[in-house]
Amino acid sequence: MTSNSSLWHTDSLTFQGRRLKAHTDTIVVISVIVAMTAVAWVALQELAPSIFFYYYGLLLLGGLLAIRLGRVEGRLFFLIFSLNVLITLGLYEIYLHRYGTPYMGGGSDDRMFESFMLTHVQRSEWYRYRSIRWWYPVRSFKVYIYLLAWMHWLGDLLGGYHTLMPRFWNNFFLANLAILVYRAGRKHFELSLEAALLAALWLGLSPIIMFITGHIFRDALVALLIFALIYGWNSFGSYNLSIKVVTVVLSVLLVTLLWGIRIQAALLTLMVLAFSLYTTYYHRKWIRVAGILLVGAIAVFFLLNFVGVVHVVSSLSSERILGYFTRYNAHRLTLGESGISQFIFGVPLLISLPLRVVYLMISPLPILSAEIERTFLSVGTLLQILALPFLLIGLVKAVRRPRTWSYVMAFVLFFLSVAFVTFTFRHAFMFYPYFVLVVGLGVDTYRQNHFSLRWIYLGFYFLAILMVMGYVLLKLVLVEASGPSLP
Repeated sequence: MTSNSSLWHTDSLTFQGRRLKAHTDTIVVISVIVAMTAVAWVALQELAPSIFFYYYGLLLLGGLLAIRLGRVEGRLFFLIFSLNVLITLGLYEIYLHRYGTPYMGGGSDDRMFESFMLTHVQRSEWYRYRSIRWWYPVRSFKVYIYLLAWMHWLGDLLGGYHTLMPRFWNNFFLANLAILVYRAGRKHFELSLEAALLAALWLGLSPIIMFITGHIFRDALVALLIFALIYGWNSFGSYNLSIKVVTVVLSVLLVTLLWGIRIQAALLTLMVLAFSLYTTYYHRKWIRVAGILLVGAIAVFFLLNFVGVVHVVSSLSSERILGYFTRYNAHRLTLGESGISQFIFGVPLLISLPLRVVYLMISPLPILSAEIERTFLSVGTLLQILALPFLLIGLVKAVRRPRTWSYVMAFVLFFLSVAFVTFTFRHAFMFYPYFVLVVGLGVDTYRQNHFSLRWIYLGFYFLAILMVMGYVLLKLVLVEASGPSLP
């Protein structure tokens, strides 16, 4: 009787698994068909065949590469790429209707990138890298402009460049990044299938990330390059000699590419790679000693560079770093945002820094807005807030798993760099892959230990109440004493 019951239960689970797989395949197919139809419709409306051919080229290329990795990876690519393309088309139509131009707010950094590219392709030798190498206005992202120029050339071959092409490019990068997150979750974080899929789908379908990839920003490419480097070096110790050589060569190329797109991100990535290499061989005494000496030497170098004794990396000098901080701080104060934002960016630096860390966790602030894309972002923030207890559990669990340390370090470094310097919500793309992985680890740990989250949530609610009370108190006591009150 027991044997038959057990067999029936196994057959039931198998049947349920097949039904779930069938439902998943149906969702993926529907998503691809709807995205194909929408792209074809926009291409006909815009009389731009390049949109049609470029989208299908990316779909075919990404699909073939993902399916070679596995069925799960294939489904992830088709689902995430298709749904992101639909969001991109939606944003495109919203902006055209509202502003008469397909850029965020009628024109922001995405318009600037495309404008620089269109200026560059008018040069007679635009295809030579030296033609852009010393172009002053784009010195910090010249490689990104150069890549966009080649995309413009491809668009001309396909019937004419269109502004949707680099946006589909970003959708493609995000889908591949989600696949890498899934594989890192299974291989390095040792997550269950469900938790690894949760991390990949959360990254690929997060309203915040989907919104960012719907524009001509460089963040998707930057995040993919960073994660690919960290993923490759995390298993460096297990490679044979030939694979190690290939890894080093590819890493040099990717770091060089990243350096020309966002130099600060490249520098932080090099720190993570050095840490990853150290954790791989830290069991050897001479590696530990060499690692400590190397970290010390780098720290001294950065300190001397910061105070101006040496002038090697100008972007890390005290003038540039404080300039970044001051400029972005002034920019935030001129945005006319909520009273909380005005207060955090208006108080002295030492008070502002810890407040920024907390504020970034709940940014962009969830609000109801007449602008549908702003409400869409708020949904992403609410999900992010609900995940904070699992983030805490995952960080604690990661301490005992050395293979996760480089990812955790990347999360901390990029999170703090955004919180302390730029505080631009789209820069969250750099730490989001590591955020979802640590949350996935927290979810797995919670499921395995079956403990209650009640006290953790109560702690967060208590902290939120204290923050609100502190804000009101500071508003009444400090702000009123110095002049007009906060909105």
